[in-house]
Order: sequence, then structure tokens, then C-alpha cells
Amino acid sequence: MGSIGTHEKLSGFNLIQRHYKQIRDHAIRADFIIPKSTFTGKRPVIVRFHGGGLITGDSLLMEWFPTWLLQLAKKHNAVIVSPNYRLLPESTSPEIFSDIEDFWTWLHSSAVAELLATCSTPTQLDLDRILTAGDSAGGLLSICVGLAHADEIRATTATYPCIDMASEYFRTPTSSEPLPDVPASTVDDYLAQMDRSAIRSSALLPDRFDLMVAAIYYGGLGQFYEYGAEDSPREPRYPLEWLDRPGVKIPRGGIAILHGLQDALVPVQQSEKFVAKARGVMKGKPGGDRIVLTLREGDQEWSIFDIVNVRGRGIFDITEDDRIDEYTSEPPLREDDVTHLLYTPLPTDLPTMNKDLLILMAAYYGNIEWYARLRRPNTWIVGELSCVVRGIYHNTMFAKWWTLQPGREPYQIEQAINARFIMNNDLSRITPETRCLPYCIWYPSFPHVTTCKELVRRVPSMKPAVARVCILQDYSEYWDELDADPDSNLMVDARQSSNPKYLRDLEARIPERGCRDLTNRQHYCIRPRAALFEYTTTFLYHNVWDNPDVYCEAGVPYNGRFACMAHIELSVCVSDELKKIALEDIRETGGPFCLEEYYDSLGENRHSTGSNES
Repeated sequence: MGSIGTHEKLSGFNLIQRHYKQIRDHAIRADFIIPKSTFTGKRPVIVRFHGGGLITGDSLLMEWFPTWLLQLAKKHNAVIVSPNYRLLPESTSPEIFSDIEDFWTWLHSSAVAELLATCSTPTQLDLDRILTAGDSAGGLLSICVGLAHADEIRATTATYPCIDMASEYFRTPTSSEPLPDVPASTVDDYLAQMDRSAIRSSALLPDRFDLMVAAIYYGGLGQFYEYGAEDSPREPRYPLEWLDRPGVKIPRGGIAILHGLQDALVPVQQSEKFVAKARGVMKGKPGGDRIVLTLREGDQEWSIFDIVNVRGRGIFDITEDDRIDEYTSEPPLREDDVTHLLYTPLPTDLPTMNKDLLILMAAYYGNIEWYARLRRPNTWIVGELSCVVRGIYHNTMFAKWWTLQPGREPYQIEQAINARFIMNNDLSRITPETRCLPYCIWYPSFPHVTTCKELVRRVPSMKPAVARVCILQDYSEYWDELDADPDSNLMVDARQSSNPKYLRDLEARIPERGCRDLTNRQHYCIRPRAALFEYTTTFLYHNVWDNPDVYCEAGVPYNGRFACMAHIELSVCVSDELKKIALEDIRETGGPFCLEEYYDSLGENRHSTGSNES
């Protein structure tokens, strides 16, 4: 049995270290962290993948080793198995996934069984009870393994995972304020001196930390991830694409993702997007009702209390005793139709029900009374933050209410509040030191031209947003004074403007100043003037109250964040008779029911009847 080491986090654990793979003269290590106890039975297994942007980190980098995971292992007498793997940019992402697959095979081999059976405290793994876990880049690996080996894994967890490596966020420089002491040249300087033939599978802080931050912040991580992967399958490395596979499965215990709303390195929208898609794909299938996203205030700090608060039944039940000693009893979620409560007074005594839809719609419309009563303190359901942002933009009173709430709000909410006040021509919240500045200040209303002038005087960085207001509202005189630099959004607006001067001015400036490309920058996502309206849908879905998804890619983006509940509004509007027709069709076809096709069929039937009568 190896030495435990001196770090206090490992107090009460034994440590075994072995190499699971050899590449030329480089050996890659895996660590077994085993709780000290008198337990003699087969132990559940927690397979944990370390974070570090796939660039830095180590299995035993204790600064990043989650305390809650060690507590969970102690509670269930579980063995944590944590592998290292090759790191970017010396290696490629297919090589990383090759390491993970080799580790998985090795973990299930007789060599591991013999290793643990012959140590000073014999240990036996129960490989039928495996929980995968990982944080940041490790969260990506945990989810990928959970999808690729769904039948072999009890459940999958991930905290703030880099789950969408195909997103532009990892390919373009971020639009937020620069992080301190990490120059843009960091990546290029490293690549210039790097030995491509070298192998790195371990890096302890501060080694390569600046490289990781620079790669994420300046858009290099996505390029690292795709380098050398041209001939490799994409699906195993991209969970969102894996979900498109026919017959896709997830672990029977589900997937639990935890993310901080103020995460500075990995946008929470990535987790929201994955969970929304996974729930849709897996609806009615094993594990589909156990896909959980828990959002918390803050960045990347978690405790055991955050983790065990995930109520998805079975997610952390690696001992398969239904966690009988962990929680007080709580009624299971009901699948009642609560849509009638959206257009009737809310009862004083609300019966036991799934309140998610009511919470989302209260936030969506900015209904202060409902939202304050229904919301779950310190817990956000999927889509709630987007609905709150939309509600603030459309309801000044909701925005004002949020300013009165104690504590620090997620930056997305701060941006929305600032935008709503600016559009109301109030700049009391705006100073040169104000962070959380919005880009969208033109929908659903516009600030006055004098407000625009003062806004730019106070915060010159708001000029691109104000320039768009000038074009959309035809503030031509102030446009001349503003002298805005060309960007791709302004070019779109100028081409659609009835006043030709905007396009003429921008085109004249491009040879000298260039044109900033904002097309792939989420914060700057726009809809052209002709599309500045609420989105509607012609699709009817069954049981929208059971799994009330928020459309995250439809409607007008509020600083890159979408929220659309058109499918809920349509469901409320249609008659009971039409709902019955839709339900029958959904049961036959798997849904959804398309009103466009339905209306067309009515027209065809009338035309056919008229022809027969003539």
C-alpha cells in the first residue's frame, strides 16, 4: 500500500498508484483512493477525471480535487479511481480519448483485480456500480464516457463541464474583460518553443495554468481540440453530436450536471443546451427522467450539500439502497397538467405538483408576485435564468424588484437590469466602473438620443451598442458625431436601413479601420430589424407541463441569451377538441403535432368537398 501523502484532503484514505499505459518511454498513471475502514465487501467505484482545460492538471492535483467527492467515497466505502491522460497541445484530442478508452479497458482487467486483491488491505471493486465524475474538462470526459459506456455505468456526473467544444466560445476571443497577467501572446509563444513529439500527462500548478487560461480566453482551445483530428470520428468527442446517434443511451441512473452561474471560464449556457437536448432525446427512455442540471450562485466552488441536493432519484445511489439514510422524505414530482394555473388566479394553498412550468412562466412574464412565491431559493431550474432575463427586459417592475434583492446577482441578470434602465432613459446605474454592461439596448424599446450621448460619454465601450440604436432609430445627426467603427452587425443593419448614409459611411471607413466580425460572438448575437419580434410556433407538444423546455435558439437574443415559450402559449390557446386530435396524432407518430400541416389538410378537404358537390 502506497503512502497517503501529507495533504489534508487525503486524510483517512489509502493510495495506490499504477501505470495503466506506456507510450515509448512515457508512462501514464492512474490513482486508487480507498477510504480507510473495516468494510470488507465489494466497493462501488467512482471514476473521476481531472480538469484543467485538457492542457494542465493531474489526478492528484489536490487544489482541484473536489472535497465532496472524497466525502461521497467515505460515505459509501467507494473507491475513487482517477487517471491521468495525455495533454494538449503536445497531444491531440483523439489521443486523449484513446487514453481514456485504454484506461477503461485496464480498469476492467484481471490485472487491476489482482493488484487490489494482493495489497496490504485487500480490496474488491464492484464494477456493476460505477459513477463517473469530472470537473471542467474532466466533466467533458465523464459525460463522454457515460454516453459511450452507458450500459456499464450506474450514473454520470459533471461539474461545470466543457461540454460543447464545437462552440465558438472556445474558438474566438471572449468579449468579457481581460483576465489579469495573461497576454494574448501566451499561446503563440508556447507553440513556438513546443516539441510536438513530447508527451505530457501531468502538470502541477502553476505549470501551464497561464497557457490554459490564455487558450480558453483567446479562443485557442477549440483549435487545439481539433488539431490532428481530421480523420477521427467526431461523435465520441462531442456529446451533443453523440445524442444524435440512433438508439443513443445514457446510464440508467441518469446524468447530473452542476454549474456556477458566474463561471468565468465555462459558460453555463453549454450545460443548459446539453441538458435541454438530452431531455428531449431521452424522453420516455431509461434514464431520461434523471437528467438533472443544478445551477448555483458563484463560480466553481461546490460542497457536498450542493451535490446531494440533486434530487434526481438514483443519481448518487451507487450503493443502490435508495439513499435511505441520506434524506428526509420528499414527495416525488407529479406530472399534473398545471397549464390552467397560468391563466387563473394562483391558489392560496398550492397542491403538491411539479412547479417548474409555473416558475418559468412567472420569470418569463416578469410576474413578481408569482415568481417571488414559487421560486426555489439558491436553486435554478433549466431555462429559468433565460426566462428571468427575458422578464426583466419586458417588465421594468420586475427589473426594479431584482435590484432590491440581497446579494450578488448573476451577471446575466445585472446586464438585463442595466439594459432595461437604459432603455427607460435612466443611467443612474451606469458609471465608468460599471461591469455587466449589456449589448442589447434596442429591444423591446429604444433609449432617447440624449441618453445615448450620455451613455457613450460615461462608458465609451458602449459605442457599438449605441451605434446600432442610431441606425435602427435613424439618429442620423448623432451618428455623424459618434463616428462608429464598422462591425458585421452594423453592416447588416445599414444594408436594411432606408437611410443610405449608414452603409455609405461604414463602407468608407472599412479600408482604414477594417470591419470587426461579430457573427460568432454569442454576446453580440442579433436579429435584424425585420425580425425584432416575438417568435411563434405551429408545433403542439404533449405534456408540456411535465418537461417544460425553454427554446434557447428562437426569438430575440438578449445579450446572446434566448428565451422563448411560444409552445406553451400555443398549448394554452388551442381548444380541447384540437388537443384531442393532436394527442391522437402524437401517439401515432411520436409527435409533435404540426398545425401548419393540419390547416393545410383542412383546406384540401374543403376543396375536395367542393369539387365533389359540383
